[in-house]
Amino acid sequence: MEDIHVNEMNSHRCLNRSIRDVAWPQFFSLLSYKAESAGREFRKIDPAYTSQDCSSCGHRQKMALSDRTYSCPCCGMEKDRDHNASPNI
Repeated sequence: MEDIHVNEMNSHRCLNRSIRDVAWPQFFSLLSYKAESAGREFRKIDPAYTSQDCSSCGHRQKMALSDRTYSCPCCGMEKDRDHNASPNI
């Protein structure tokens, strides 16, 4: 999963209450425990460029956060931004 920095996210005025309500550290701990008990590896991945790199060919293109569809000019792949980031993670 992405190694998100919860304390930095709390500075976002509109989301800070929702972010605090989720109890991220406890969620990470439970997820790690469940992965270990299932014989899986739990790793935190650097989130840099995961949604800007093409999951098909690796091409990187800058995108505004408001752009929700990733369209690769190199291989022609088109996916939702989050669905493109998932294989990269």
